[in-house]
Amino acid sequence: MKQTNERVLRLTLNKKAFEVMTTGEKTIENRRPSDWSKSRLVDKSTQQPKPYDIVEFRNGYGNDKPSFKCEFKGFEVASIPATKK
Repeated sequence: MKQTNERVLRLTLNKKAFEVMTTGEKTIENRRPSDWSKSRLVDKSTQQPKPYDIVEFRNGYGNDKPSFKCEFKGFEVASIPATKK
């Protein structure tokens, strides 16, 4: 098996999200801010962004599920507009 030094951010998608990403209909993945997402993106000790090279998107859980890789271009924290009630 070939060894690689690529730094990989692994994200799981549901079937619909995976399909629109593979067709190119959707090119950006949005996640709600959470402790989980922060732990994947920010180094706990330095509070600096973690240095990823690629993102591996997987359709569900398990090594036998379809996946694809693409270049990691960074992330930004965006505010979510309040919804009217």
